[in-house]
Amino acid sequence: MKLAEYLKVEGQRVKVIERGPRVRSSFWPKLLALAPWLELEFERDTSLESRCVELFGEHNHGRMRFVGDVEDQQILSLVETLRALACGRPQWDADDTPTLVGELERGVDLDVYVSQLCPYCVKVSAAALRFATIAAGVSVRILRADICGLPEQVHTLPTVLADGEIVAQGAASEQTLIRQIATYQRAISPSSGVNLRSTMPVAKAPRANQRRRRSTAA
Repeated sequence: MKLAEYLKVEGQRVKVIERGPRVRSSFWPKLLALAPWLELEFERDTSLESRCVELFGEHNHGRMRFVGDVEDQQILSLVETLRALACGRPQWDADDTPTLVGELERGVDLDVYVSQLCPYCVKVSAAALRFATIAAGVSVRILRADICGLPEQVHTLPTVLADGEIVAQGAASEQTLIRQIATYQRAISPSSGVNLRSTMPVAKAPRANQRRRRSTAA
C-alpha cells in the first residue's frame, strides 16, 4: 500500500516532539502533508548528541520514544505507530495479542536495540510499539545501536530488554515477544493481577503550543 493511502485515515490528533542538535528530520514535511491529524514540534537542543522523537496520542498509551536519527527501515515502524495512535487500531499480527498485553502483571520498560537497515529490527520494534499504543504501563525506547551504543550483555540485533533484562533476541514474532515479557514478569515476582490498561498512568503531551502543526525550526 502506498504511503498516502496508508495515512489517509480519520484520526485523532497525534503530536510528535522531536528534540535534537540540528534541524528537524527531513521526512516530516511529507508526513505532515499526508496526515492532517499529525502535529510536529521541534526543539533544538545543542546539548544532545542525537535526536529523540517522542509520540503522543489522545487516548491512553505508554511512553514511546525513538533515540537516534529515524532512518531507512525504522521510518516504517514510526509511520505504523503514528497511524495506530491516530485511529486507535493497531494492526496486530495475531487477534489475541491485545489480550496478552492486557494480562501483563505490571508496567514494564522496554528498550529495543536496532539497526536502521535491519528488516527484523523494524518488525520487532513495531511490535513493541504496538504494545505501548494500548497499554499505558508499557514504555518503549527504540535505540539505534550505532548511535547509542550497546549494553555489554547485548551482542545481537534486534535485542529487547525488559527492565534491563534480555527477553528477546533476533527475529521474535509479536506473540513470542509479548509471551517472553510475561514470562519474565512471572519469574521475578508473584502475580499482582494488575490490568495495565485500567490502572497505569498515561503519557501526555505538553499543553503549550498544542495547536501548532508545523515545526518551529528554521
